[in-house]
Amino acid sequence: MKDFNSLLLISFVKNRFEDGDYSGVPRFDWELRKVFSNLVSLSDCFYSRLYLFYLSLFFSSKTVVITCNELSLAVPKKLNTIVVHHGIAQTHFDRDEQWRDSEAQLFCHAQEKMYKLPNRIFVSPSMWCATEFSNHYNVKTACVIPHWVEPIKKDPIDATKKPIILGDWRSYNKGDYLIDTLKERMPHVEFLQLKCTYYTRMHFYKRASGYLSLSLSEGANYSMADAESAKIPILSTDVGLAYEFNCNIISWKDRDNIDLLENKLTQLLTQSKSSSFYDTWTFDDWSDAWKKVVSRFYDSH
Repeated sequence: MKDFNSLLLISFVKNRFEDGDYSGVPRFDWELRKVFSNLVSLSDCFYSRLYLFYLSLFFSSKTVVITCNELSLAVPKKLNTIVVHHGIAQTHFDRDEQWRDSEAQLFCHAQEKMYKLPNRIFVSPSMWCATEFSNHYNVKTACVIPHWVEPIKKDPIDATKKPIILGDWRSYNKGDYLIDTLKERMPHVEFLQLKCTYYTRMHFYKRASGYLSLSLSEGANYSMADAESAKIPILSTDVGLAYEFNCNIISWKDRDNIDLLENKLTQLLTQSKSSSFYDTWTFDDWSDAWKKVVSRFYDSH
């Protein structure tokens, strides 16, 4: 295995996991540091951008930046950059009627520019996201590297208590407006919005009977990945990691069909899972995949 210490590896993120941001990109940055011991994690600020500009002037051939869609335009063109492409802004714009303001339009326009920059490699965390990437921009399908998560050992279900369905429904895009109706239709079920840190999440997953994802557009979803690792039955719209995992799937167009959701969730609560995607997708697999991507730039200098 190659020694990557001769490269300056930079992870450029909006916020960092250590600072209390437990959302997807900061968590990915935190997990990636387990693969590359020399990875330097930079949060987005004036000084970080100034440092990247400095590197582009004097050390461009020895620097590799790993970042997300949102920040890719902030990385100087001369720097070799791996963009973790976790969603198409235009797809989100088209499907989400609550995300059509001027800021959303700016995101869409910015992404159109992102693909034209030199010295870029794109990596998608799901096949669905990679296919969206290819179809929308009429380019070669991006490399797919599903996220790795540490498996969670689940407790036996207590049949004397209400079954718990977990999910992340914190916005219109994620289906927040549907949950109150589901609660009324299924009073025997507890719908539990995940409001936890990385360190407290196991308490929720160990007790859950099912996981529900209602996203309109999603590249990947760490909370769903945690559910898969705990072998919790999953009902998901047909976006993100739904096809990597053994999920019960509905079309994103059907998520407003409460009768369908109630029926599918009732079926979900009768299911159990004996295997998981993470039985075969290990940390070593994920680590090797990322080292191969970085090696493309390693071999070029």
